[in-house]
Amino acid sequence: MRRPDWLLVLSLTLIALTLLSEALLAPARAATIVRYVATTGNDSGDCTTIVGRCRTLQYALDVAAPLDEIRVAQGTYTDAAPAVAVITKTVSLLGGWDNGFTIRNSD
Repeated sequence: MRRPDWLLVLSLTLIALTLLSEALLAPARAATIVRYVATTGNDSGDCTTIVGRCRTLQYALDVAAPLDEIRVAQGTYTDAAPAVAVITKTVSLLGGWDNGFTIRNSD
């Protein structure tokens, strides 16, 4: 093998090993978790089931991890605090769900 070909093969091998090691050492990202909120819910647990849904959006936000999805049933959400909810992390909020979370009216 000529010297330039040998250097090319070595360089490509080193690049491949670097990319592979980065992929293997990168932290695994957990799947997005869906959390549920309805005025008939209860602020306990992690809100990850329809039966165990939260009552307030703030509680769901507090237990949510970044990038989680929060599905909010139709209703009026109020609180004695100055705001209904304070969002401090990146989450997806999807409102307009019925209480069974089977139909969504985004209007």
